[in-house]
Amino acid sequence: MKAQPSRNLVGLGLAVVVAGVIIGAGIAASYLDTEITVTVTSYPTETATAFSAQASTAYPTETSTAYSTQASTPYSTASETVTIGTPPPCNENVYNTKTVLTMENVPVLLMQPGSTASICVTYQSAWQGNSSEYNKLGFGNGTYGFSLSIGKERCETSAGETSCTEIVSNSFIITANPGSIQPSPTTNYVAVVYTVASLANSTGFYDRSAPYEYCIGMPMAVGYSASQVNSSDFSPIVIPPCPLLQFAAVGVSVGGIDVMYIPFGPQTQTQTS
Repeated sequence: MKAQPSRNLVGLGLAVVVAGVIIGAGIAASYLDTEITVTVTSYPTETATAFSAQASTAYPTETSTAYSTQASTPYSTASETVTIGTPPPCNENVYNTKTVLTMENVPVLLMQPGSTASICVTYQSAWQGNSSEYNKLGFGNGTYGFSLSIGKERCETSAGETSCTEIVSNSFIITANPGSIQPSPTTNYVAVVYTVASLANSTGFYDRSAPYEYCIGMPMAVGYSASQVNSSDFSPIVIPPCPLLQFAAVGVSVGGIDVMYIPFGPQTQTQTS
């Protein structure tokens, strides 16, 4: 059932050597092999398609993905000491623009709670290092920040139009290196290393994690083996109307994360607004 795609591994990954490349080397030292204390908000136990819960002002009203509740299980906050280890090198190519991937073989990332992983993303600028195109696009000068989030997709359909929002999980600590750059007209590729530390309460299924294709994300399962994961554990993959991105992901590789490929096919929908 889990198909391995035909892949061209002449991927970009972190091995791009062209004019205008900016490569982030390493992660901020203050986060490596250290213990930090974070505040963790605990919600009722998640199921594959819904959060268990109770209708209370303490929880958002979620109709499209059936967030339910139990009055006897209120949410809580607590401090948790987390050790963020040295991130492993990205040694598995998952996606690049030369990879033959379709909705019939979507990469799904597998991670374990309490672990530290790396997601390495190569971005390409919209002007591809062309100064005249840079001026034409009019992005202007300034700082551009890179970020990655892991979360669930909530979609609602009304009057034939589907709109979706991402509910970002607070069960991960994610840092980026570099976290930001000052683009120039000659900037072409930028390689960013994300360190992802999963907290003890991160077990579950997430609809979006690392970037995939132009502006969607890869599903992620935390705390499960490949044999325990199916497309029905996730929301349908949503293909939104994609705006022109100043930097778009063209290569993704991972370390400390396993990868499987699942057919989503009919479980795909288009966001219309």
